[in-house]
Amino acid sequence: MANQTQIQREQIFVVKTNKNVFEALDALNAENEKFNKIQLNLVDYAKTPSVFVSHSINPDVLKVLATDILQGTFTDYAEYKGSAQSKRPDGKPEARVLKIMKRSGKPGEKINYPFAITISVGEGQVIRQGAVKMVKQEQSVNMLLSEMDMKRFAITALDYIRNFEAYHQFQKIREKGAKAGQKGA
Repeated sequence: MANQTQIQREQIFVVKTNKNVFEALDALNAENEKFNKIQLNLVDYAKTPSVFVSHSINPDVLKVLATDILQGTFTDYAEYKGSAQSKRPDGKPEARVLKIMKRSGKPGEKINYPFAITISVGEGQVIRQGAVKMVKQEQSVNMLLSEMDMKRFAITALDYIRNFEAYHQFQKIREKGAKAGQKGA
């Protein structure tokens, strides 16, 4: 256990089924915008061995998606990311793709699980400065969500991010006030 750095992240939201888990974790960082993210995880227990995939999304992007979901205007979203210096055993770049879509049926048809979220991970290739594209998908997990579960995710994530931002803005204001008070003394 010594020399092992494991970050425990707070779980913001989770949906569990007998085959899948979808969760959102707090990876927010008020001090460094580059590392200010919400971590989305998908697990597929139906596969042997189980498959775990993860994608980090910018909180500002998630706020827009959450607002669209709650207003009923969301249709689909795809985000492509990668790491040139990945922690893969082969040392190759890693590519990640997040896709969220709202499926629609025939007119008048109700779909019980209209939302689909997919995270794919695999070998990447650096194509431009900092850009990594998927060249070989190695793992992918897809999960269907009900409208209620997706709205619960959206409002929970939106509230969590806004509370985080408000708290840290309050801390900055308080620090400025303390510094101004010290100057006047």
